Amino acid sequence: MAEETEKRTCKICSLPIPPNRRKGAVYCCSECSEKAKRDILFNKKRHRKAMQKAEKRVTEELSEQAFERMTDDTQLDMLRFCREVLKTAMSDADTSPACLAGLCKQLIEVNSEITAINEAEAKSENVLERLSGENVVTPAEDEVFQGV
Repeated sequence: MAEETEKRTCKICSLPIPPNRRKGAVYCCSECSEKAKRDILFNKKRHRKAMQKAEKRVTEELSEQAFERMTDDTQLDMLRFCREVLKTAMSDADTSPACLAGLCKQLIEVNSEITAINEAEAKSENVLERLSGENVVTPAEDEVFQGV
């Protein structure tokens, strides 16, 4: 048991934890414990402030005109717009490190959707090119034949 107490060191000051401290103690004294609590509170406040700044920035960037333009566009255009907003947020120095993982995940999902749409469009263009050599009746020609 003496070996266990020698191996334990304080997470704040890296000094050995005294043997009279409880078994699961991670700090050597109450001062280190208080410092850890202050650090945790400071990081939470900093994270909250960064999130508020990011929300404000996105709200300012997404003006009424930009929103209308975004809703008039195709899904691919909207995804490209979202990709640019995510890239901007990730490269911003004010973005909290805690937010980067979520932003990165969203960016990957948006890129995957863009890739899927591009591949589907390319596949449909290839099919149309192959069919253009054959005598295939298109829907517009079919309406002409039916007298519509």
